[in-house]
Amino acid sequence: MGSIKDIVDLAKELESSVKNEKDLETLKQIHALASDLQAKQFEIVERDIRLMEENAELKRKLEEKDAEETLLKSGIEFRRSKKTGNEWAAFCPKCHLPVKTYGGDYTY
Repeated sequence: MGSIKDIVDLAKELESSVKNEKDLETLKQIHALASDLQAKQFEIVERDIRLMEENAELKRKLEEKDAEETLLKSGIEFRRSKKTGNEWAAFCPKCHLPVKTYGGDYTY
């Protein structure tokens, strides 16, 4: 916003030294356009701040959604998350693949 303020300040400074009515009108138009540009820039900054806040909130919700609990017991990694249907499931602690079951019982 510093450049816009400089333009406005220069336009005001020139207004006091202008003797021609046409030049004075042109300076007033420059001043009005600079003020309009400054207001639009302020709106853009406000919108960007809102979007950054919304983005942070969405990231937090996504992390909550994808949250996974992990438990290591007897050399086996157990996990519970939406991926496992919110049930504890056994995984290999080395390769992180699911442990297969044979006949309905877990075989480690």
